[in-house]
Amino acid sequence: MTSQICCKGAFNNEFVIQQISTSSLMGSMANCFTFNSGLNGSLTPKSLVAGPLYGLSMTLFVNQKQYIPGLGNQAGIRVLVHRQGELPNMDKGFNVPPGLRSSVALSYYEIERLKGEYYSNCTSGVEFTPHGNFSDFVIPGTYSLQGCYEMCIQLLTYKRCGCLNSLLTPVAGYNICMAESAGICAASVQFNMVYKEDCSCQLPCKEAKYRSTVSFSDWPSAVYEPSWTSYMKDRLSILIDDSGQNISSDHSIKNEFVDINIYFDSLEHHVFTERAAMTFEDLVGSIGGHLGLWIGMSVISFLEIFELIAGLFSVCGKFVYKKKKDKTIEKKAESEED
Repeated sequence: MTSQICCKGAFNNEFVIQQISTSSLMGSMANCFTFNSGLNGSLTPKSLVAGPLYGLSMTLFVNQKQYIPGLGNQAGIRVLVHRQGELPNMDKGFNVPPGLRSSVALSYYEIERLKGEYYSNCTSGVEFTPHGNFSDFVIPGTYSLQGCYEMCIQLLTYKRCGCLNSLLTPVAGYNICMAESAGICAASVQFNMVYKEDCSCQLPCKEAKYRSTVSFSDWPSAVYEPSWTSYMKDRLSILIDDSGQNISSDHSIKNEFVDINIYFDSLEHHVFTERAAMTFEDLVGSIGGHLGLWIGMSVISFLEIFELIAGLFSVCGKFVYKKKKDKTIEKKAESEED
């Protein structure tokens, strides 16, 4: 299947079609292929230089002849760049149309959140472990909020419908809702659930994201198109139509391929760190600052007031002591006279 969808693949100017080997079924997205998944001990190539020449370049065959009438209302592929091991959320991806060259410039950034009741109450990556005898419903790979929600929906769907939602990530050993009534039940669970009440999912304390900028150009060019058409006809027997004839129309062949180049526009990355707006030390400093601003008080003023109060107590104490002493002397003198 990989050889039919990928005609050319290069990373850092090296041939990498063998790296595009991980495929899976993802509901409405049908077949999904992953490059550089890092699973099963596969190699993990890295970008050491920024720029279009050192990214991932692929030419993919969309094979519109196999599209189902009524369902395949658009041609092309959907692309998502995510970190290794993370459950793909294809809603955040972007579409790449055939007959064009798509250049995708990436920038990488991280989000670090504070863990605690008074902050974001994030999780450091502990797997989602539902209650009861459903230990199989765990987030595959790295923890993500989307993965937690999907497993939560699947768990609720299985409890209420006895099967799993076909549009979400499957769980090994559990049947997909195939009957019409079961499908309606699964859809009802998904659309009527309240995430904050039905799921105990938390934001990850550390999250990696990619920001993409996509641009398009006409492909292949008028000069390159004849040689490209000849190359593809000789390479792919799947380009033969139902009558046994090669597709002779250049327009038809052009609409069967997607060319995409994904690269980093810069190797620097940004880290967004969540910090407390005010700590206890900041609170004390703020109170002192406002006191100094509005009533002219400072630490020295407090010490002077304390010194004044201590002096007053000292003077009063001496006065009281002297008065008691004088009374004692007077009483003693009176007793001696008697």
